[in-house]
Amino acid sequence: MISKNKNPKSSTFYCSPVFAQYYHGIFFMSAYDYYLVRFDIDTHLAKANFTEAQCSGSSLCSQKIEALENYCYCGQAANSSFTKYLKTSDLCEDIACIGSPSLLGAGFFVPIEPSVKDSGAMNRKVEAQTYLLSATFQQAIEDAEKYPAPGTNSSINAGRMVIPGGSAPNEEEVKEVNSGANFYIQFWNSALSFLTMGTMLITSTIIATDYVQKNYSEQYRITRGLMMVMVFLIINIVLIFLDLPVGMFFAATLVIVVSINLFSGFYQTTVFQFCACFPPNLYNSMLQGQAVGGIFANGCAILCSVVFPMFYNACQDAVDMNNMMATVFFLIAFGVVFLTYSSYNKMITLPIYKHYSSSSPETDSEASEETKQPLTGGEAQTLKKSEPSVVLGQAKYHLLAVYVTFTVTLAIFPTLVAEVKNHTTKQDKCGLNTFDPLFFKFSVLLMFNVGDFIGRKVSNNFKGGLTAKNSGPRVLFFSFCRILFYWVFFACNVDGNRANNVFSISYVFIACMLLFGITNGWVGGLAMEFAPTQVTNDADKVDVGSYTIIVLTMGLLSGAGLSFGVKQQLSFVQDETVKKALMDKLPSIISGCINKCSGV
Repeated sequence: MISKNKNPKSSTFYCSPVFAQYYHGIFFMSAYDYYLVRFDIDTHLAKANFTEAQCSGSSLCSQKIEALENYCYCGQAANSSFTKYLKTSDLCEDIACIGSPSLLGAGFFVPIEPSVKDSGAMNRKVEAQTYLLSATFQQAIEDAEKYPAPGTNSSINAGRMVIPGGSAPNEEEVKEVNSGANFYIQFWNSALSFLTMGTMLITSTIIATDYVQKNYSEQYRITRGLMMVMVFLIINIVLIFLDLPVGMFFAATLVIVVSINLFSGFYQTTVFQFCACFPPNLYNSMLQGQAVGGIFANGCAILCSVVFPMFYNACQDAVDMNNMMATVFFLIAFGVVFLTYSSYNKMITLPIYKHYSSSSPETDSEASEETKQPLTGGEAQTLKKSEPSVVLGQAKYHLLAVYVTFTVTLAIFPTLVAEVKNHTTKQDKCGLNTFDPLFFKFSVLLMFNVGDFIGRKVSNNFKGGLTAKNSGPRVLFFSFCRILFYWVFFACNVDGNRANNVFSISYVFIACMLLFGITNGWVGGLAMEFAPTQVTNDADKVDVGSYTIIVLTMGLLSGAGLSFGVKQQLSFVQDETVKKALMDKLPSIISGCINKCSGV
């Protein structure tokens, strides 16, 4: 007999919960770029003939400046030797006009009036031109482009540009390709989290019922769940090589993603149930495994982001490159799930597992599994469980702390932190830093998961004075304190303006991101670790494990909902920055227009 006071260690016991979480990160994080390409495959196929400049595109602010520059028209008083290369309009009686001739009736086409200061220098009046930034003007231009006057439409090939070795799309085609995300991408970026976590929540609630626990054994739920995940991963690999319409591919992908979450819910909820019956250090091993899975997935994503572009053109060959990357990701995912399945079968033969679970080689025969006899909870199975209200009342602080911790995390990560720019990257025409995918994968995804692992690892040894008796209100207080990160990350370089403040410096943001992950792992780890110790009846520990994964998923769902509000606030900040940058650039655009038309 093994004493419950001892904390035996086993690498195999530790590895099973650890490897069990790997495929979650690989499936949802590493293959993100692959899905963006497949859901907009026509666009990426069109880019096969793009020039490098067209392929790379430009930022939204740069596109707005280019649009403003495009409103420059040379008039009757312009230098005729230059105007043949520029846009002209007979409606402009001066050197240059700004706006759109088609909107003359709306007052959106006026001459640029020079004024001479005391210094004698030529200056262009800008105050009257701010309408170029107004919503009314932009809407008028958009309407004019959608419904052009008769006879103004040109052939799609009329403006095709000839380049060495072939032809590139004309400007209208480039504009169409860079016009933004389609429905499938917008759904994938926003509503998918509700769909997947909603599925997980429903599954966790069902698995937590007494009916399932009494009629379907722990081994049955875990092994069948992992087997079905492997089946759907194989289907997903096959799907990579099928040439399906985007709509059909999207529908098949949703079925696969929901199915994987459904069956992984069987596994994950059961893991929380039986780990709640083990000593805290072994329970903490499972929590660490979740963070290690994220590190593993992010490491694969970063490595592939560096290696694959060496063999492919990241833009013109985006389809082939991402198909190959996805194949690698899902093969690794399949291998890891298979390793999880094997390590779990090894784990249940260990003495420590036999001691804390009623299953053993003698009682857990193939026959017992097929008849689905209950095996979870060890001695807890022989004791009468308390009412759910009693269990929730005893563990209320810890369960609420789990909920708050993951609500705060998902409200900020990745919606807010994904917008933080590296202050050392190149700037667009507005002087704002542009998005760097590798910086995002390293500084946001990897740093969070590394910090999360450190936090969960530290919580196993350093508990900050928390004990089973005093941890409830304190760990809940710590979970609320993490809301401060909302203001911290908003102070970072979310708008691309490096002159923001000290938080806009990249290494300061990386440090904050690491601390954000550490607090998530430490506070969440302690809340989940102490939760089973709050019940006075050992039979209730399994239920505490069930409630933990349920409130965790509810927290993720709530955080996903709050992230929409965060996104709205973020968009407001970014729009204000872009507007200010455009206002700062407007004088030079106005001056540049008359200079071009006069040949200066």
